[in-house]
Amino acid sequence: MVQSITEAYPEEIATELYQIGSRLRILSEFSRSQALKMKAQDKQTEFYNGYNLLLEASKICEDLGQGFLEIA
Repeated sequence: MVQSITEAYPEEIATELYQIGSRLRILSEFSRSQALKMKAQDKQTEFYNGYNLLLEASKICEDLGQGFLEIA
């Protein structure tokens, strides 16, 4: 186990970023399912906004992970 991110290999960082991205996608799907269950429009919008933000964060993590793999 590394003590600092500066000591980690790019492959390790990429793996962590992909795992984070995967968890964010799972959370985004949960948010979307909650939006579908909501009857109140404001709550539904709130969950859809969360879905979109989590999905975008997931894509950013994947892109960063790909960047670290290209460095390696």
